[in-house]
Amino acid sequence: MKILFNHFIKDDMIFKNPVSRVKFLAENNEQTRVLSLDEANLYLLAASQPLQDIATLMLETGMRPEEVCRIRRENVNLEHGYLFNPYGKTKAAKRKVPLSNRASAVLSKRLNDAKGEYTFPVVASAMRRL
Repeated sequence: MKILFNHFIKDDMIFKNPVSRVKFLAENNEQTRVLSLDEANLYLLAASQPLQDIATLMLETGMRPEEVCRIRRENVNLEHGYLFNPYGKTKAAKRKVPLSNRASAVLSKRLNDAKGEYTFPVVASAMRRL
C-alpha cells in the first residue's frame, strides 16, 4: 500500500500517505531448496522446445531466465567455452559464464538453427515488447 500511495503522491493526486508509518512484518523469503538430478531430468524430459533448451542452460550455467533468453550470437564463444552476459543490474551480473559440455551442445545447435542475432529469437522478441 505504501508504494501505491507514494505513486499517487508523486502524481499530485493525494498529499499524504496514510500508511507511511506502518511497519513491515519480518519475512522469511530465503529459498534454499535445490532440484535433485532426478527432478531436473524429469522436468527436462517433460518440457517442450524452446523451454527445454532454456531450462538446460539455466541448470548448467546458473543464469537467470531473462539472461538465457537474451543470449546473442556475438556473445557466445564456444571455442573458448564461455559466453558473455552483458546484461544485469550490477557489475557482477555482467560476466563471462563458463559452459559445460551440455550447455555448449545446446548453444551450438541453437546457433546453427538461429537465423538472427538471438539464440532464442521468438522469446527475445516477446521480451522486447514487454
